[in-house]
Amino acid sequence: MLALGAILAATAGFATLGDWQAVYQKFGDGSIGAFIDGGATILNAGVGIDMVLSQTMLTVMAALFAGTTMDTGVRLQRYIFQEFGEFYNLPVLNKSVVATLLAVGSCLLLAFGAGGIDGAGGMIIWPLFGTTNQLMAALTLMIVTIILLRKGKPVWYTLAPLSFLLVMTVFALLIQLKTFFTDGNWLLIIMDIIILIATILVTFESLSVLRKEWSLHKGKSGEV
Repeated sequence: MLALGAILAATAGFATLGDWQAVYQKFGDGSIGAFIDGGATILNAGVGIDMVLSQTMLTVMAALFAGTTMDTGVRLQRYIFQEFGEFYNLPVLNKSVVATLLAVGSCLLLAFGAGGIDGAGGMIIWPLFGTTNQLMAALTLMIVTIILLRKGKPVWYTLAPLSFLLVMTVFALLIQLKTFFTDGNWLLIIMDIIILIATILVTFESLSVLRKEWSLHKGKSGEV
């Protein structure tokens, strides 16, 4: 619903066609301003809230969303470093301060190391966001599928989208790899290959776990 609301605000939330054309003069225009102005127009016309107040509300909403997303990302990155410490027997990584500094440092390196002083590194790797996002969705569906299988529940309605996502993610990564190679973008080529390898490993691991759980489930059903 949040994604749908944001799309409507940034694309259809303009008072006139002229306002829309003024914002989207070429591909890639719009940014956060389109969301704020478009959403404010919807609130003003639909609910009757003052335009300035509507713009303020949308600005606060965007800032809060960006802030909470960044906070969540840094926390998850910290947890990953701490799990690395446990897995590889590196006690120093289990310390919250060390893990937090590494998490923040890696974000700064990505933003400023790859993108320069203006911090545009995130925009450079943005083309890979869609595929990595779908890979995370596939992992979530995998966890749900295993839980349902262990509980003896039907799994086809999660297994089908899981299979679709894994196939389409690999397909998208291969298409992007060809595009990056044509453009000579070696940073994205390397990152694409790493993500592709991770996707293949996740796929094989998923198949292995599902096979094992399916065998256990069939065994229990046979005993019953």
